[in-house]
Amino acid sequence: MRKILLLLFAGLTLGLVACSGGAASPKGASAQQVTIQVSEFSYQPATIEVLVGQPVKLTLQNKGSVEHDWAIQKIPVIDVREAGQGGHNMGGTTTPDLHVSALNGKSAELVFTPTRAGTYQVACTVAGHKEAGMVGTLIVK
Repeated sequence: MRKILLLLFAGLTLGLVACSGGAASPKGASAQQVTIQVSEFSYQPATIEVLVGQPVKLTLQNKGSVEHDWAIQKIPVIDVREAGQGGHNMGGTTTPDLHVSALNGKSAELVFTPTRAGTYQVACTVAGHKEAGMVGTLIVK
C-alpha cells in the first residue's frame, strides 16, 4: 500500500511540474543560440522557436549584397542588448521592440528574453524589403 501511495504521489508531482508552464530561468542561465542567415530577400530559417522566460542569443549573418535586418515591432521582452552596425532608415516605421541589423558580409548579435508565449511577425525594415517578401516568424513557447 505504501508503495502505491509513493508512486501516486510521484506521478502527481510530475504532473504538476509539467503543467506549471515552467519558471523563468535564473540569472546567468545560458542563452538559447539561434543563427539566421539573410540575403536578398529571405531569412534562413524563416521560422524559429524559442522558450519563454529564457535568454536568446540571436546571430544575424548577412550573406547578401546590401544591408538587412531582423525586427519585430511589438513583443514583450526584457534584457535587450543589440550589437549591430547598420544605420538605415527603417522605412518610417515606429521603433521596433526587437531589432538587429548587419551590413553586407557582416554579422551582428541580439540578446533578449521573451516574456510572453505567442507568434510574432519578423520583417526586414530596410525600405522595400518586407514588400519583397523578407518576412519570418518567431514562435515563443
